Amino acid sequence: EEEARSAACGDTRAAILSVSEEQAEVLVRGPGCGLRPFRLGGVFGLAASQEVVYERCGRPAVADLLNGRSSCVLVYGQTGAGKTHTMFGDGTADPRLGPAASRLGLVPRVCAEVIEATQARRGVGVDAALRVAYVEVYGNEVTDLLRSGASIGATDGGADNHFHAHRWVLEGRADVPVDSVEAALALISQGDACKRKAATAMNERSSRAHALFILSLSQSAGGVERTTRLFLADLGGSEKLGKSGAADGFKSLVVTSGGEEVSRISWADYYRHRARLQESLNINVGLYALQRCIEGLRRRDGLRARGAPSHVPFADSRLTLLLKDALCGGARTTVLVCASLEARNAVESIH
Repeated sequence: EEEARSAACGDTRAAILSVSEEQAEVLVRGPGCGLRPFRLGGVFGLAASQEVVYERCGRPAVADLLNGRSSCVLVYGQTGAGKTHTMFGDGTADPRLGPAASRLGLVPRVCAEVIEATQARRGVGVDAALRVAYVEVYGNEVTDLLRSGASIGATDGGADNHFHAHRWVLEGRADVPVDSVEAALALISQGDACKRKAATAMNERSSRAHALFILSLSQSAGGVERTTRLFLADLGGSEKLGKSGAADGFKSLVVTSGGEEVSRISWADYYRHRARLQESLNINVGLYALQRCIEGLRRRDGLRARGAPSHVPFADSRLTLLLKDALCGGARTTVLVCASLEARNAVESIH
């Protein structure tokens, strides 16, 4: 009641006022919008377990993959809101065994179920093969986390392939065959060790790029072969540059006043601060390109109905090039938004 009265009196402070799992609604107060309910496809409260999240968001994607439909699960939100925890969880215990399995996220659970289903299908005469890739997108650079962070992304001819971007990364370059849960867990651990990470004001071990774990399943029976893909994307933090603290302490190489040198820092310190700043800028550029592509896809159907040309700017970013086939066509996309309930993070959560 006090929050509502404050809003009615013109209080412009942002806040998340309530979270309703039953009604799949989040009630917020924000500058310029007052009290506003956000109605979503589903809402997970603070007590939601990793298993519950997997049942709602991961298992349908697994069913799509096994039934010949490509799909994508994107985890979006500010640094420290729980994106990587949701996607990967804590540890690499076998999802099938022990209490530690309850802490595992979407990726290990998806791998376990797909591998078990693949083995079962082989038993009934279906030729099924699973390959995975674990890559990181940093600006316009794509690195292979399963090969010590080696840079990948150019075709044999040296030109970027803008038409089949996921194949440009996966075809003989980043994909690895997997036939057991143990092998999949080992690859996840191997890739995690190669990620770009650094301390920020919002997270001591913040991922400084977008991470994509991609499963490619090829199945053939009766002379018909089909390959489908599931993209699991742990997107970089969506917060504003000032909130992340990446720009804190950034200084010019030389500071002058009245023509006189006031201070100077070493080249090493200058480039170190500049690199941290550039990391945050690269994350924001990729997220902005993703936003533009989603908006373009929403407009495309209306334009086509009127016979007008349509364009979706997938080529603006390596991130959107990689996700292209998972965002359009017959693919299904699920977006998991991780939001903080803390008042100091309310503006970012509403954004």
